[in-house]
Amino acid sequence: MLDLGMMVDLAHASDKTTDDVLALAEPRGAPVINTHAARGSCLAIERNISDVNAARIAKLGGTIGVTIFDHMVVDVPQSEQWAGYVAGSCDDVIAHWNT
Repeated sequence: MLDLGMMVDLAHASDKTTDDVLALAEPRGAPVINTHAARGSCLAIERNISDVNAARIAKLGGTIGVTIFDHMVVDVPQSEQWAGYVAGSCDDVIAHWNT
């Protein structure tokens, strides 16, 4: 698929499968996508990719989905909140992805 220029979505892949696909994609410079958010900004469950793999996908020019469901976004550190920050709004998502 990578050799044909097809984008691979790793959204429901395990950590092992994600690592394996990225190991194939990186030497080719082939971007991949993951339509779920990274664990650092959301719940640390395997459904969400690790921050390390999110960075690997971004480095390849791939795409990472961002969740906006309030029950999936974990507490925003005080250091990432700005003047006018509104907890429980889209500001939570923006703050996490700014880190």
